[in-house]
Amino acid sequence: MKPLVLGLAASLALAALAGTAGGAARFQFRKQMTRETAEMLSAIAPAAGTLVSASELEGLPRPVSKYLRYAAIVGKRRPRWVLVRQRGQVRLEPGEAWMPASSERNYTLDPLAFVGQTWANAARFVPLATRDMFFQQRGHVLTKLAAALPVVDAHGPEADQSTLLRYLAEAVWFPHALVSPAVSWQALDATSSRVSLTEASSRVSGVFRFAEGGEIQSFSAERHRVAGEGCPRLPWRVSYGGWEQRAGVHVPTELTARWRLASGDFTHSETKLVELAYDLPWPRRGSRPGRR
Repeated sequence: MKPLVLGLAASLALAALAGTAGGAARFQFRKQMTRETAEMLSAIAPAAGTLVSASELEGLPRPVSKYLRYAAIVGKRRPRWVLVRQRGQVRLEPGEAWMPASSERNYTLDPLAFVGQTWANAARFVPLATRDMFFQQRGHVLTKLAAALPVVDAHGPEADQSTLLRYLAEAVWFPHALVSPAVSWQALDATSSRVSLTEASSRVSGVFRFAEGGEIQSFSAERHRVAGEGCPRLPWRVSYGGWEQRAGVHVPTELTARWRLASGDFTHSETKLVELAYDLPWPRRGSRPGRR
């Protein structure tokens, strides 16, 4: 994501925007999210939702098989739709203040897709809204100040790679997706395995590291920090903690994400899981993506 620097005049102007037209802009942003999520859900394959069998774990590296059994997905149906809500804090650059944030993410397994949104408080009365997605085999990242002023609008191969890696790192909330013809595993040692995910012309890979008890400790990969043309890949690491049983499976409830920059490690996101649900009715009565 590109750094965002606001002067006093710009801050005042944006605060005025948020206080006047901002409400309408936020409504339109959420409306776009609802439309895109509904479109994604309408594309779910009719045959989606098959059971995960024990035979599908045969031949996997030992730490991977141990993790999937620990996650308790064997004998359970793959979710067709996954809803995740989080709260926490984010920041854009090293040395910047943390911004309180909340997010909602919707995923499907067949086809592989997600639509997510994050709302952070960039300044008083000025929300920073981000919608990232991987849908129809393409990635897109859109960030707007006050849900109105574009800051990032990225698409292309870099956005495809960045968003698909995010899907892979967040599949710990629906580990059924890690048992799929699109996913391949390579043993590295007793506590780590390389995972590769292929979707159409996009292929990404990273390394999961596992604890002795079976849970995943971290995921690391080379990822585009700014999902734009010509942007280099940087080491990216997600750490997991607070494992609990949610929606019938064992998942992490705490995620910390950091980049390795030339100046050192930069933690850019710390979040906690608020809600995890599989296959809810759509639309949800009394709720919609982005409502807080």
